[in-house]
This record gives sequence, structure tokens and C-alpha cells, in this order.
Amino acid sequence: MSIDLEALYIDLHQHPELSFQETRTAGIAAGQLRDLGLEVHEGVGGTGVVGVLANGDAPTVWARADVDALPVTEETGLPYASKATGVDPDVNEVRVMHACGHDMHVTAMIGAVEQLVWERDQWQGTLVVVIQPAEELGAGARAMLDDGALDRFPKPDIVLGQHVGPLPAGAVGLRPGPQMSASDGLHVVLHGQGGHGSRPDSTIDPVVMAAATIMRLQTIVSREEDVSWFARDAGVPLVFWFWGGVDPAAFAAALQNGSVDHDIPTNHSPFFAPVIHPTIEVGVKALATAAREFLG
Repeated sequence: MSIDLEALYIDLHQHPELSFQETRTAGIAAGQLRDLGLEVHEGVGGTGVVGVLANGDAPTVWARADVDALPVTEETGLPYASKATGVDPDVNEVRVMHACGHDMHVTAMIGAVEQLVWERDQWQGTLVVVIQPAEELGAGARAMLDDGALDRFPKPDIVLGQHVGPLPAGAVGLRPGPQMSASDGLHVVLHGQGGHGSRPDSTIDPVVMAAATIMRLQTIVSREEDVSWFARDAGVPLVFWFWGGVDPAAFAAALQNGSVDHDIPTNHSPFFAPVIHPTIEVGVKALATAAREFLG
């Protein structure tokens, strides 16, 4: 019996967890992989999961999916919208939402592994499934590597990953070379000093400092989004692509009206929610096809 991927996606969407707190999600992913016959290791780098499917000699393909959600209040209005809460790093209770589509990433990964298990007589090699925590903090891949992922599991010849985004459902987008950005959160405190307006030289104006700080922050050189650490530490290529999750008719209408940026919610928006079909099916097919391309 095949896995009910729609039910899996809805369950994950309704129960999002913040970075390094993804215990329920990790447990579900581990259980699904174990049921598919993989050798499963939990608690890698905290809440990471690694599944190994050995099916003959080299090559070895690592396929990665991230699992964490964001401190965002969902406003999609969907019947399965998240009502979950969590505790952020500042110990504040916050609403939590899969506003970046990682629930879809895990669902597509499980579906792709299921397909590869069914087709194991058509390929050979080793598939290593990496269920990575804390992508939103840019720290999950590093945590798994620091926990010995490259020493504990078969080393990759290539690393694969994919990300759902504001493209029409059914579309896959990729390009050679670097293509992703990342973000870091900074907590800055500026200390001013009061005084009389007639003697600005004896005061420290925090408004001026804040303006100057904002301008200087724009000059910080961006760093590289953490899936690449797996490939870089292993010294192998990374293949990473996007696939669409937007209702094609809605996207076409917005494109015709020149309102894509306004009408199509993007990742991290409280309105971001991929259409379930055919997003799941395309994500499964893209990842399974890519893995088959490199497996013998």
C-alpha cells in the first residue's frame, strides 16, 4: 500500500516546529523511512535524521530535506491552517507556521524514497536520506556535520536538494552556479546620552546612530544557505533546484496583470501555502528522477 502523501503533508502543516525543536516531525520522518526499509539513525546533530538505503556498490547520493518552521502566524484561511505555538530563542511564546514549505519538502522526500524503493531493481548504489533541522537558523547542516555525519554514514558522491517556491505548480526551475541567499537575525542595542538640543556635541543621539547602523548593515557581505555545507565538507557537487507550488491559473492571471510580486505570496509570508496537487507529485518526481540520474 502506498503512503498517503496528502494526509502526511496536512499533518505536518498543522504541527510545525521551530528550529532544533522538530522532535515530532523528525519522529514521523524516521518512522516513514524505517517502514520503507531504510536503516534509520535519529538524533543526528540534535533533531536530524539520516536514513540509509544500500542497494549495491557506488555511487552514493545524499538527498536532503529540511524540516523546521517559522515564528509566523498563519493567515492562509485554509481548513488545515496551523494553530500551533512554540517558544523562540528569546523564550517568547509565538505562533508557528510552515511559511517556507519545509512540510512539503519532507512529504516529497518520503514520496521519492518510496518510489526509489519500489524501483530498486532498476538502480544500484546507496541512497542517504538527510532530514535536516534548523535550516532557518542556518545551523542545522553544520550541527549534523559536527556530529560526524560524514564519518558515520556513506560519504556522498553528490548532494541533492530542492525547495518549493512561488512558481506555478508543475514547473521546475534551476540554473548553474550559485543561486540562493540566506538571512541572519541580529539583536542590536544602541545606547544614547541625553542633553539639551542647543548642545548636540554633548549628547549621543540614538536616532542618528540607528540610521548610520542601518546603512552600514547593508554593506555586510552575504554568506552561503546551509545545504551547501554537506557538499562543501564532502568536496562534492551540490544540485539544488526549485519547484512550483502556486495554482497555475492564479499565477497566470497575476503574470498577465503584472501583479506577481503583489498577488502571489512568497516564502516566509503568512499567506504562503503550496497547493497540495500537483505540488506533491512534481516534488516526488523531481527528486526521484534526480536521484536516479546519479545512481547507477
